Amino acid sequence: MTRLREMLSRGEGEEVALELYAYCFPTTQDVLVRVQQEIGSCSPVLKHTSVPFDYDGQYPGELTGAAVPSTKGRALNYALARSVSPKTTVCGFYGAESRPRRDVLLYVAHKKLTDSGTAIWQGPVFQVRNFYAIGPFSKIASLYQAIAHDWYLPVVFRRLPFAGGTNLYVDYDLLVELKGYDHQILTEDLKLGTRAYLTTGAWPDYLPYASSEQTPPHFKSFFRQRLRWGTGHLQVLDKVRLAEGCKARKTRLLRQLALKGPVEWTFYQAVTLLPPTMLVLYLTGNADSSVLPSVYRMLLNVLRLVYVSFTFYAFYRYYTHIDRTGRPLTRYGNVGVAMELCFLPFAAFFFPVPYTSAMVLKAMGRHPIAWTKTPRTRE
Repeated sequence: MTRLREMLSRGEGEEVALELYAYCFPTTQDVLVRVQQEIGSCSPVLKHTSVPFDYDGQYPGELTGAAVPSTKGRALNYALARSVSPKTTVCGFYGAESRPRRDVLLYVAHKKLTDSGTAIWQGPVFQVRNFYAIGPFSKIASLYQAIAHDWYLPVVFRRLPFAGGTNLYVDYDLLVELKGYDHQILTEDLKLGTRAYLTTGAWPDYLPYASSEQTPPHFKSFFRQRLRWGTGHLQVLDKVRLAEGCKARKTRLLRQLALKGPVEWTFYQAVTLLPPTMLVLYLTGNADSSVLPSVYRMLLNVLRLVYVSFTFYAFYRYYTHIDRTGRPLTRYGNVGVAMELCFLPFAAFFFPVPYTSAMVLKAMGRHPIAWTKTPRTRE
């Protein structure tokens, strides 16, 4: 404090403010330098790469002299072309807030040495870590997204060469052969998996090591993220339809992309419309629940309890992946979280809305075309 007062008395307040700002808000490069100093020279090399404003996004690409819109695929291609050693065997991809399992690299190395036929490994992502920092809708969405990745993702791999943008490992030679990512599409990860299958026959293998991440904090950001995913899925469907390659592979991809996309989205949205429709009919006197046998009415009440109970089961199942620094410290706070989980009957209707909106907007020619980063909560 004495040194601070002396500097302020000499009119060096601006310098003090800059030092404090740099200390409180370090850049990625500052953090990287600090971590590298802490782990020592014998540890893996860390690099921080900034993409030039005029990089064209292609692999290996070139600088055009004019600004190019930023996308995730463009940044990945620049890193592959400029920062990855040609001696690399496998590239792993994680988001900025990812927390993978520590031994995942050992598993991938083992599979690479013992299974030469696999070139892509995709693991589940549990977006529950910021559970206590998000709204009730996002809380429920995060739990059911984790369930989907935990239970449904292995089933998806039987039908579709799905590759996500995180917790993903790809053989470096395959990336070079594919000339990197498609930087002009909203879901460059799904496009990578489908393009790899179309051109080389490569099929992703399930990676049984989960990574924890964040869920968008409120419905608006959730909607934008899923709208981008849905629109990107439809873009991939169009690109596969126009692509050249093995006819049998192309036919299989088109069928599965349609089933796992527009067909499923429409079905889920129709199912979620049934409860509010019946409620409106009941309130307006156009439906009478008493016509149902008492056994059926009791069964419906039991199912409601099962749905809510399953949500609590999911919470405890993925509790170890949640950042508990922000958890409530009082009984009333915990009761509030429990009440938010009971929001399920209202939240379920909105889960498929971004995807059905993507279909409607694309049909109208008003779908999003610019890639935008999903906002994150503070950690």
